[in-house]
Amino acid sequence: MTTPLTGAFDAVKGHDGSNIRKVLQQAVLLAPWETSTAMSTLVNATNDAVIPAGYLSVGILSKDAALTATPALTINTVSGYGYGQTLRRDSSARDLTVAFTMIESRRRAFEVYYGIDLSAVAATPAAGGKNELIIDEPDRPETLYWRMLCLGTDGDGANTIYIADFYPKVTLTDVAALASSETDPRQYAVTMGATWTPPSAPRTG
Repeated sequence: MTTPLTGAFDAVKGHDGSNIRKVLQQAVLLAPWETSTAMSTLVNATNDAVIPAGYLSVGILSKDAALTATPALTINTVSGYGYGQTLRRDSSARDLTVAFTMIESRRRAFEVYYGIDLSAVAATPAAGGKNELIIDEPDRPETLYWRMLCLGTDGDGANTIYIADFYPKVTLTDVAALASSETDPRQYAVTMGATWTPPSAPRTG
């Protein structure tokens, strides 16, 4: 049971500027849902980050559109005859999408953007005279499920604070236009939708 707050405004406002956080660095790591392990902790006993096997970074993110997590809440309301205000509100759904823009042209970025599994696709050896990674874009992309870790940091050195969001199961729900220009890098902008997983689900897919 809490006690009443008394005193002047400065004594009761409960403000603490040291709790204000900025994500100064950001990384998105994805692992195939079927073959990877879910995360239950982020650091070891010495506070070093420990990422399970299978998680690969999507690379550098756009400075202007790095990462945005957008929840969507569905509320059902009940009104009554003769009452001007809502009598009852019930939450019936809560969905979450995570959008980010990749600017590195790398394998994991291609897999997410195009919705294809490239784990068995090998690049042509450079010793053969050329070094190519050939991707056949499918007519209808496969629905790939991923485990996604959005890992950021605030502060530096011994004062570094990890800021992480882990999504046990996500899939691609939208992509933006792939544009090229003289001044901007190729950008792979995607939106991932979080999918419900039961609390008792095993830690491996």
